[in-house]
Amino acid sequence: MILDKLQFGTFMEIEPNIMEITIKEGVELDRAKLSVLAVALCEKYRKKPYAILANRDNVFFQLNESTEVYDNLSNLKGMANVVRDETATKKIRLKNENGEKIRTFRDRHMAISWLKETLNKV
Repeated sequence: MILDKLQFGTFMEIEPNIMEITIKEGVELDRAKLSVLAVALCEKYRKKPYAILANRDNVFFQLNESTEVYDNLSNLKGMANVVRDETATKKIRLKNENGEKIRTFRDRHMAISWLKETLNKV
């Protein structure tokens, strides 16, 4: 499985169809890494709806143009960014054209609840 081979972060399914993603400190999450991650998620979920819990404990950079990769993941039903402090919220640079699909939370449990609700609507 591709997810097991990715070196730039950890990828763990924490609930059925909810993948927690933690990118390692200092890693630049660019289009190439996101594309590999997108292929890995497609392999894992094979046309089933899923959601992402993006654990933002580590600071990393994401190029603005790479966020279109998220838009092309047709089975991705929701993405919750979890940040611990308010200043980290400003460091998240996601182009969010669909406010219903991507949200930011400071509480991990609230984020997971929202992702479960999102998946139940499918």
